[in-house]
Amino acid sequence: MKFGKQIQADQVPGWSLHYLDYKSLKKIISSFEANRPPSEATALALDSPRSVPDNLTLLPPGIGQDEERGKEFQAYKAAFFFKLERELEKINAFYLEKEAELKMRLETLLLKRRAAATRVLPDSLGDYATKDHVEWNAVEEGFHLLERDLGKLQQFVEINATGFRKILKKWDKRSKSTTKELYLSRQVDVQPVFNRQLISELSDTVAACLLDLTDLTVGMKYEGTIPEDAILSHQLSIYGSPQMGPFQDLESNVRKAVAEADRSALQDLVRYSDSLSQSPDARMHVTRILWKAVIDAPPHLADLILASSSGPFNYLFVDDINGRTCLHEAARVGAFRLVNVCLENGVQREKVDVYGRSALHYAAMNGHASHGAPSLPNTNGEYPIHLAAQAGHSDVCRLLVDRDGWDTPDKYNEWTPLFHAARYGHERCLPVLLEAGSRTDRKDEPF
Repeated sequence: MKFGKQIQADQVPGWSLHYLDYKSLKKIISSFEANRPPSEATALALDSPRSVPDNLTLLPPGIGQDEERGKEFQAYKAAFFFKLERELEKINAFYLEKEAELKMRLETLLLKRRAAATRVLPDSLGDYATKDHVEWNAVEEGFHLLERDLGKLQQFVEINATGFRKILKKWDKRSKSTTKELYLSRQVDVQPVFNRQLISELSDTVAACLLDLTDLTVGMKYEGTIPEDAILSHQLSIYGSPQMGPFQDLESNVRKAVAEADRSALQDLVRYSDSLSQSPDARMHVTRILWKAVIDAPPHLADLILASSSGPFNYLFVDDINGRTCLHEAARVGAFRLVNVCLENGVQREKVDVYGRSALHYAAMNGHASHGAPSLPNTNGEYPIHLAAQAGHSDVCRLLVDRDGWDTPDKYNEWTPLFHAARYGHERCLPVLLEAGSRTDRKDEPF
């Protein structure tokens, strides 16, 4: 695959404007090679009303002016490097923004990891596996999501680094110049975006945390270290003593009471949970525990849990790690009775989580469908019917063919649900989409 196609194919959805504009730079070189007027190259180099000065001061120091080659060549070179400098500034600015965001997320997850570790004491868990602990699961999911996004940023860095090398090589070859190595060393490699040490350190930290979390999940003795910096020490001071067994006991005992259908114990436990909800963080943790129990319990016990609290249940809870609401979780397992309860209590239908998914996305991808939820695209431009087609849920596709986005291409590959169904070999979805009128003449993203 030629690099012009590769840089488009490998783009992270939603980030396309921040990649090297390889196509425009290549057009400047082609214009030079075709001996067209330098004004054409200048126009290609400009992304705004700014103009390239006549004195050619925009060339990076040390690159050289090649005065012996004439003014036309100098104009082309000025246009090319003007465009290249703007691209470098754009890419670097976007990287710094994402780097700051990921560092903040890691810091937050480390805090939550420590808080979860103080609540889940591995040596005292016994038969109660850490994998069943809702807060620990949320923290682990947060680290997996951060690991994924670090991978995206690493991919962004590498494809752009390759782009600079290739376009400079192409310029040198066509213009018979020798600017590549000098420009890379003085202008490109010194930028923060191409200093890979920080991303590597962040990735190593996340990988180590996930290893520790995995050790706990499979029941191995916890021997990991948690950074003892000032922020984490402050977090511990907030939670006070690490003896946070009440939360662990609450979750374990609620699970046991549901399994044994012990109504009296459930009522006592829910009332007891009120005494643990003395801070916003504690309330969030208690709500996680109780809503998981509500979803797992049969209807009569679920209703008992919701009715036993001294105050109204917090249906507007939003998990601060994955951004999901009670509605997301109910839709994910197809508990439509609880979906209706959430909606009746003011949970927003259109609320999306950190993946850009609404409750309907989760219902569709798990083979369920909610008739009242709006059909909205996620961060990849995929509507719920895209996810249903990917997973092969033909019945859900049939319910969604009259909803928004049912024949719309996604952002990443420009694939419609029909593309997704064909790509993953889900033959039962194909006639459903074709009978609904899905366009067969659509093509995916051209390169």
